[in-house]
Order: sequence, then structure tokens, then C-alpha cells
Amino acid sequence: MTSKFNIDNRELLQRISCGEAVAGIDFGNLIVRELAAFRLAAMDSEPVAWAWHHSKQWHITNDEERVRDLVWDGVKVEPLYRHAQQPVVPFGLHPDTQKLVIDFCTALAEKLYKAQLKYGYDADWKQDGWPSQCQAHFHQHIAKGDPRDVAAYCAFMWYHSWKTEAAQTAPVVTFYRDGIEAAAKWIDKQREAYDSEHGWSDPDTGAFEFGNDTQRGYSSTLEELAEGIRALHPNAGNSQTIPEGYVMVPMRLTAENGAKGVLSGEFSETQFVNCPECFGDDECETCDGSGRIEIKVPVSWTTIKEIWIKGVEYFAAAPQENN
Repeated sequence: MTSKFNIDNRELLQRISCGEAVAGIDFGNLIVRELAAFRLAAMDSEPVAWAWHHSKQWHITNDEERVRDLVWDGVKVEPLYRHAQQPVVPFGLHPDTQKLVIDFCTALAEKLYKAQLKYGYDADWKQDGWPSQCQAHFHQHIAKGDPRDVAAYCAFMWYHSWKTEAAQTAPVVTFYRDGIEAAAKWIDKQREAYDSEHGWSDPDTGAFEFGNDTQRGYSSTLEELAEGIRALHPNAGNSQTIPEGYVMVPMRLTAENGAKGVLSGEFSETQFVNCPECFGDDECETCDGSGRIEIKVPVSWTTIKEIWIKGVEYFAAAPQENN
């Protein structure tokens, strides 16, 4: 059957599908209108031109023979449509939402196509192993403000099942406790040697004295250095509710908080040394013939602080244990 009119005439098909009169004939019949509508849809689903990339340039043609020759030669040809192909949407989706989705998909496709024409096709987004870079670009485009670019990177992440944010983990604090404490102890020993050479404990007041302010200042500087190193502990400044039976005390003993003046020289330990008089002579009156004599040695300020630190660390870690 030969048609009396050119079925490829787009304007004619549009008028028929709307039920308009053409050349004095009323094509109001529903079947005719539906056939015209189907034909229009078919026309929109067919390529109107083709594009290919060659020598760093994009070329476009609507010559089907030319396209067949290109394909035969192994050239990758991209079809171009009159309208962007509509995505499949679930049945029953509200028409307003359908329109929103389709319009946005069309806008995104046009944006990506323009980028492809400008820069060429790049399939790097299919590669694995770049989630951090993808997330970074995603946030950069959020800041720039174009929703289409944001959606493009959302699509890349959706393709790989990546999240828009990296998984948040609890911050890990690397704390080389032994090394830090060793450094602080080394400074303590330097200060202790300096104090022994330049200072003394006042027998009346119990305070540790120096010959001048310069010596006192140098000793204090060494002490501050040691305490500063120990303060690198990540929990050094944390405060906690004081349980019943506990009191608030300083974490460290220093001269500044008065601990050194109170505790220095207050403790001693018993030691035995060889008798300088007899070396084991049974007749020695100094050692009663044992060859050893008992002496009292003051506990060093460094040792006092180390004992204090151990106690503080234990009770800070387990304040509920009352032993």
C-alpha cells in the first residue's frame, strides 16, 4: 500500500498525532493518531548524525554510507540523536518526578557529551583504585556549584559502589611511650647531676637551694624540658571526674608546684658498703668484724618522681580499683 503523503514528513506526523486536519481531511481517528505518535517516537530514537574522533579532532556526518565505511575501517563511531534517549523509569512514578529525572539526565548527558567533544572520550572513570581522588573531585565540584558535575562524580562513585565520604575511623594516636619517657629521664639525669654540683638541701627548711638565680634558672629549664616531653602523652591534659576516696593531685612533681621542696630529701634507703677501716678484720670496732657498714642514702629526686609517675598512671587507668 502506497501512502498518499510522505510518512517522513515530521510536521505532518505531528499534526496527525494531535488530531489536526490535513489537506481538508480530519485524522481524528485514534488509531491513526497513535500510529503517527509511534512513528514520531521511532524517528526520535534513530540517529540523525554520527561523530568520530580522528587526529585529535571530532568529525560529524549524516551520511550513512560514510558511516558504514568508517565502521568497516574499524573507526569507533558515536551516534547522535535528535533528543537524548530517555531513561527507563519505574511504572507509577509520579509524572512530575519522571520529568525531573528525565530532564536532569538529559542535561547531564549533554554536559558529558560536550566534555567528550572537547577532551575526547576517557574511560579512566571505570578504573578501580581512585576513590580518594574521586571523592576529592566530588567535593571540589560541590564548591564550584554545578549540580551536573556533582552528579557526574556521584555516578562514578555509584558505578564502583564507593561512598561519597571516606569511612570515618577513630583517630589513632601513635605514642612512643618508652622513647618519650627515656628522653625525659635523660634530661632528668642531666639536671640531677647539675643540681648535685651546684645546689644543696637546706637542713633547716628542707628546700633545695642554689648559689645564684642563674643556676636555679638553668635547673628549672631542664626540669621544664623533661616535663614538656612527658606532656606529649595524648592523655596528659585530660580531666576526669574524681571518684570518692580520691583527691586531685598534680600528674608531675615539679619545683614550680612545690613538690620538690616538700619531698626532696625526705626519703632515704639503707645501703651497705665495705668497711673502709678493716675490710673484714674481726677486731674492727667500726663494723664489728663483718666488713660492711650500714649507711642511709637519700632517695634521689628523679627516683621520687618516677615512683610518683607510676602511681599516677596506674590509678588514672583504673580509678575504680581500690586496693
